[in-house]
Parts: sequence; structure tokens; C-alpha cells
Amino acid sequence: MPVGERVHAPVRALTGLPVGLGALGALASVLMVLGAIQPGSPFVLKRAGAWLFGVGGPRTGAAVAFHWSALPAMVVVIAGAVLLVGVWIRLVRYLRATPGVKVRVVAAVLVAWALPLVIGPPLFSHDIYSYAALGDMVGHGVNPYHVDIAAFGASGAHASYVSLVLRLWRTSPTSYGPGFLGLCALAARLTRYQVTATVVVLRVFELAAVAGLAACVVGLARANDGDPAEALGLAICNPVVVLGLIAAGHNDSIMLVGLVGGILAAKRGHPVLGIVACALACAVKFPAGLGVAFIGWNWLGPSVGWRRRVPGLVAAAVIAAAVLEALALATGLGWGWMGTSGTSGLVFNPIDPLNAVGLAVWSIPHALGSGLSRHVALAGAHYAGDVIGAGVCAVLGWWSPRLGWVKALGLALLAVAVLGPTIQPWYLSWALVVLLPLASGRLRSGLLGLSVFGGGYCVLP
Repeated sequence: MPVGERVHAPVRALTGLPVGLGALGALASVLMVLGAIQPGSPFVLKRAGAWLFGVGGPRTGAAVAFHWSALPAMVVVIAGAVLLVGVWIRLVRYLRATPGVKVRVVAAVLVAWALPLVIGPPLFSHDIYSYAALGDMVGHGVNPYHVDIAAFGASGAHASYVSLVLRLWRTSPTSYGPGFLGLCALAARLTRYQVTATVVVLRVFELAAVAGLAACVVGLARANDGDPAEALGLAICNPVVVLGLIAAGHNDSIMLVGLVGGILAAKRGHPVLGIVACALACAVKFPAGLGVAFIGWNWLGPSVGWRRRVPGLVAAAVIAAAVLEALALATGLGWGWMGTSGTSGLVFNPIDPLNAVGLAVWSIPHALGSGLSRHVALAGAHYAGDVIGAGVCAVLGWWSPRLGWVKALGLALLAVAVLGPTIQPWYLSWALVVLLPLASGRLRSGLLGLSVFGGGYCVLP
């Protein structure tokens, strides 16, 4: 090989393929947005005011019904999602085979993939419209732990928010913590209660959280002597994050930046700061509270006995309680969210393993003429899942000094996501962003498969 080619070969290795993968991923995102905004497509809310473009329908809030003419658009969206997953797999293989890739190169790939998705309307989920309506409520001094969206939105002044919320969530109390509801209220106030602008600001908050999460993942990889570029590619370019958090706009990104930031602070020798960060994340969604428990239990390091761990756990709980109490007072919302934590279980998910168990328990006696109700069987399965999940978390906490507490925490988050009241694909991001930068062998392979499954599941209408 001539000298010039030998000199430029590493440059091509570090820039040529990532540029191509960035372009292909951007094409995949463009396909998804273009397909989703077509009339009749089920991937985007088509009601007036839902976004700046790609929406429509009457002002009354009636949704545009799906019809078979939208099938080509659905094929385009699914093709885009498949392409994005395939490009991510190629990126992961490239990063594994090419150590030393700059973090900024992978970050540029992520921006290329994300940019079309953040310009387009929220895809694959309507949850962000519930966030906006909750912000309208809190901004007007109404506590959503005591009053549901439908009751508050009975007056015409709030109809523009309520009309975008799924009917299920209009009459259900929210389970989000006061920290997140305070952010929602801030978004509504900043936009002077203009619904479309509120949704835009909420997406800005969530994208800022993804950027912060990316920085935390890179820092965590460096703290564990890992490859930061590979960690970024595995965890943040992950299809579950790109499709479930960036494209859909779910608030899990805001929870995760606090949780992973807390883990990073504790790893760098600042456990109190880590506990505060995890408590703030818990004030978005309750599962982040596991970070408080694991940091407290491992406060004094891996070599101390369990008796010396208990004071650390108690101190962590006291610090977290103080943070949550401060937020409860600052927002005026109190602790009502502790009594609504099971609200997510109202969604029946057909591939939820607990639902499968509950239906199996119900179907056999039902076929024999028993009076066991379907509701009782499902509730029993969910209760059993809660008990098993709590047991798994306790065992992982006990063994966390030997397993490595960050790895044990990631596995506990996976158990909570799978065994909770319902499983949603973006819930998998809780464990994926913590575990993938640290995983190897079979665990890594399993998490990669889970990422592909979760990414595809995010797209299902």
C-alpha cells in the first residue's frame, strides 16, 4: 500500500462508515416522519393543534379514522423503522471492531438520526399531550392527584388541551411525581397556555434530557474504563431510546438523566449528590427510587458487612425524603402521587408476560364453567408480579457488592420494567442505558436482542 493510502486509511476508518450510517439513519427517520403524517396514518395524532404540520381534522378533536388507503404510508413507516434498527446494529458492530472512535463522531450520527424525528410531530404515542394537559392543570393551581383531566377540562378554556388526551387518561389520576408536573406547568406558563407551543416546549425539555443522558453515559463508561463512544452508540443510539424517547417524547428521558447522573456522581465519590439526583428522578417516575436504595446500600464500598450498610441505606432514604418533601411543598402538590402509582396498570398490553399468566389462569377454569372473572385473574397476576419484582430487587440489592452495584441496579430496573403493572417498550430504556455500557457475553447479547425487540415494539400502532 502506498504511503498516502496508509496515512489516510485510519481517517477513512473513523469517518467514512459513520458518515454513511448517519445518512442512512437520517433517511430512515425521514421515511418514518413522511409516512406518519399522511392522512389516515395511525402513528401520529391528527387532531387540530397537535403539531405544527402533518396534523388536521376538525376542531372538535375527532380523530381521523384509519382507512386502507393509508396502508402504503404504514409500510413506509415500518420500512423506516426496520432500516433504523439495521443501521444501529451495523453501528454497534463497527464500534466494537474499531476501538478509539471519537465520541463526537457517534454524537454526530445520533444528531443525524434524531433531527428529522424532532422536527416532525410526536410519533407512536399520544402521552406528551397528557403531559401538556397536566401542565395546564398545575399551572392553574389544580392538583391532578385529586382532580382528573376530564373534570378540569369541562370548561371551554381548557378544551384545546383535553381534546388531545386519550380518553383513558382523561378520567384517570396521574402517577407522575411532583417534579415532572412542575416542569409541565412551567412549559404551559412559558407558552401562555397555547397547547401546540406547550407540546413544543415539552419536547425541548425532553431532548435536553437526552443530551444530558448521553453525557452521563459517556462519563459512566469512562469511570468504568470502558469505550465512551461504544457506550454512546449502544445506549443512546439504541432503537428503544431513539423511537421510544426521542421520537415519541416520553418523559422517561427526564427520569433517566437524573438516575444515570446520580449513578455517575456516586461512582465519582459523591454519594450524597447521587442520592439527591436519583430522588429528583424519582419525582418524575417512581422506579428511579431504586437508585437511592442501591447507592445507600453501597455507600461505604463493597467490603463492609451488612450491619454497616444499614445506616447508609437509612441516611439515603432520609435525604431522598427531604428532597421529595421540598418538591411537594414547592409545587403545592403534596404526596398524592404515592397513591396513584398503579395507574399505568390500566393499560392492557397483550404481550405483557403478567397479562399472559393472568389470562392463562382465567381461561382454564373459565372453560370448565368456573365463575372466576378475568379482572380478578389479571389483578392477581399483577399482584404476584409486584411481589416477585420486589423480591428480585431485594436479592439484587443484597448481592450488589459482589455483582457490582451499577450492574445489579440495572438488572433491578429490568425486573421492575418487566414485572410491573404493565410493560411498555420504552420502559426497557431504564435498564438498557445502565446495563449496555457495562455488559459483556450473554448479557450483552440478550440486551441487544431486547433492544431490537423493544425498538420494533415502539412502532406498533
